[in-house]
Amino acid sequence: MVAALAALASALAPAVAAPLLLLCRPLAWLLLLVNDTFAAPSWSAVSVGSPGLAGALLCYAALLAAWRWRGAARALGAAVALVALLAPAPARHLLAMRRGGLEVTFLSVGQGDATALLLPDGSAVLVDGGGEARGRYDPGARDVVPWLRDAGVTRIAAVFLSHPHPDHLLGLPAVAAAFPVEHFFTNGRTGDEAASAAFAHLPPPTRLAPGEYFERAGVRFEALSPPGGSEAWTENDASLVLRVSHGQVAFLMSGDIESEGEAALTGGPFAPLLRADVVKIPHHGSASSSGEDFVAAVRPAYAVATVGRDNRFGFPATEVVARWQAAGAHVLRTDEGAVRFLSDGRAVRRAPASASLDALALARERL
Repeated sequence: MVAALAALASALAPAVAAPLLLLCRPLAWLLLLVNDTFAAPSWSAVSVGSPGLAGALLCYAALLAAWRWRGAARALGAAVALVALLAPAPARHLLAMRRGGLEVTFLSVGQGDATALLLPDGSAVLVDGGGEARGRYDPGARDVVPWLRDAGVTRIAAVFLSHPHPDHLLGLPAVAAAFPVEHFFTNGRTGDEAASAAFAHLPPPTRLAPGEYFERAGVRFEALSPPGGSEAWTENDASLVLRVSHGQVAFLMSGDIESEGEAALTGGPFAPLLRADVVKIPHHGSASSSGEDFVAAVRPAYAVATVGRDNRFGFPATEVVARWQAAGAHVLRTDEGAVRFLSDGRAVRRAPASASLDALALARERL
């Protein structure tokens, strides 16, 4: 009542509003104290995947019915509401496993990199986690964690960090806080103070040297770079470059390598492994990357530029896009939304990104 009078007074007679607001202060403080006390424990909030529009409508309808019904019918209505809220995300995961194959989604996280892979056995792998250097928002908490929850992921088999720059690293602590992470692979570099602070919230890293690999459910993640003797390279050129192979299909995750890193790959022992069906365009499509020799060695069907909308760098550079297109690639951009692919081990195709979070679409989806 006092708060309502204070609101009215602030509009009609501001001088009168001040003492009324002071009377409200103890109650407001008490309300905040109670709220903070009950919100502090980790169990005070339970995160679930989005139920989707149909699940939300069913949940509300069942709650309304439970409110009006009595006895066993009320319990049934409450149970239906709970199932409508909790079941959609696990259902999506089960449907993706039934479909089989490898699902690769280049997430839209602003100006940064984050790629989620769902393996044939249902396990999840993440390559980079996005990040925002100025700390204005956390793409890990805002974009990556919700996508994983919506996909029904409950744990992550492996996280790969290409290099410890903010737009690849700073989203990962939120991911590690939300899900158990079994393995964490890096290029061996620790970065600056901000990177060290982020590493403190992640599992102990394992350096993946060229030729070493992690394999699960028929999908191999093989490191191609950086080679020994690259200690003087920039953080970008020393990115962990991964070849992700699923049968005859290959994805090339190139981090932020530029001319020096590309030259070492095209002129080194792993040059034959650069050929890929899908490539993540190096360094977001900067003009200092995607040299002619590298593009010719990869020759992909699809090239994905991980960029933020209207980014201040002007990525991807016009000449870089033209170079990949001239090599026969269909260039796609994450500032237009997530980019999703499906592989059956023999061929790869682009699939609607929205289908991964739509149980009905997943039920109809075939490789």
